[in-house]
Amino acid sequence: MSHLQNTIKDGFSFDTKGNVETDLALISLKIALKSYFTTYQTFKNQLHIFEPSSHTDQKTIDFNHRNEYCEACAETIVHFQHFAELVCKKLLRDDHPLLSDVALNKPEILHKLLHGNNLSEEEQNAVRSIEFSEALKRLITLIDNESLTNHSSLSFIKNHKETLVQLNTLRNRIWHRGVYILRYPALDTFVGKYILPFVVEALKLPSFNSHANMWKYNGLHSQIDPIEEIIKEASNVNPDIGKLALLKELGKAAYENPLMQTGHISNNLRGFLSSFDNKNKRRAERIAIQEASQEYSDITVCPVCGVKSLIIYDDTDYEHGEDYEDIISAWRYTYMVKCECCTFNLEGGVKNASEYDLSNIEDYWVTDDLA
Repeated sequence: MSHLQNTIKDGFSFDTKGNVETDLALISLKIALKSYFTTYQTFKNQLHIFEPSSHTDQKTIDFNHRNEYCEACAETIVHFQHFAELVCKKLLRDDHPLLSDVALNKPEILHKLLHGNNLSEEEQNAVRSIEFSEALKRLITLIDNESLTNHSSLSFIKNHKETLVQLNTLRNRIWHRGVYILRYPALDTFVGKYILPFVVEALKLPSFNSHANMWKYNGLHSQIDPIEEIIKEASNVNPDIGKLALLKELGKAAYENPLMQTGHISNNLRGFLSSFDNKNKRRAERIAIQEASQEYSDITVCPVCGVKSLIIYDDTDYEHGEDYEDIISAWRYTYMVKCECCTFNLEGGVKNASEYDLSNIEDYWVTDDLA
């Protein structure tokens, strides 16, 4: 056996760690959400080009979709599709493995699958999984004729059929041809209005509803749920791109939050983990104090991690008279906020939270007249 063959044999079957379909589906979901949430950071200084008043032409808009955004968009689509595919195949496989697998012309493999016996590595390699489009078609047919024992709880699959078909099409255009990227506002609409409602319904299934720890971000100090709020905003006729940007940044920082959740563990372990949290909090607060002192900036509590390490960066601007030395007016304004603990960071294209009817988040963008 060659060195290459030996190298790729040095692994393990993922299904020895738990339910393989559930685990892999939730891993892909987490990657998809993290990728989607990062799209604000890839576009934060260009969001103004989507305002009608900017009159930006389409060529310029497309040019501003930089490689960082394209990468995040592709990751988002590919992994949401993988999540959806594994959900559908698991629903089929839960009824019988042959509904989602093709065993070719191997009668011994067919016999094992029919009787629920384990397959060897070689036999597993001989089994071919059906394509997502076929899995979706089979699943909807079985739901329609009430063949599946849990068919009554699977009507959401039918309700989201067109979404899943288009998601698969987008994935194929990215994966096989690599030539198609959704523009920033279109990705917001597609994910917020169509994909996330499907995800929420899928996560209610018994196989997934007890595994939130595998995919979900830490709870936010502000008590805002980014996914819930994104769905609400995207359902509007004209969703606010700035509000969606703020919600995505909340979600991104929630995934980056280094503080541990201790709500469902023993008191002894809670105390042990709290010592690590305190260390991270103190470190973030020290860095924030040092940075703020250099920039003459204020510090406040972060809406994501709850640590007083969110720096409010201000700057001063002036209006000069005909004689440049004469200052007609002066004002101080906020141009950025950044948390030294969880990385929550806002710069451009976002208004104050109160203008979006989001509670428990301070208004950061303040302009003071210094005249």
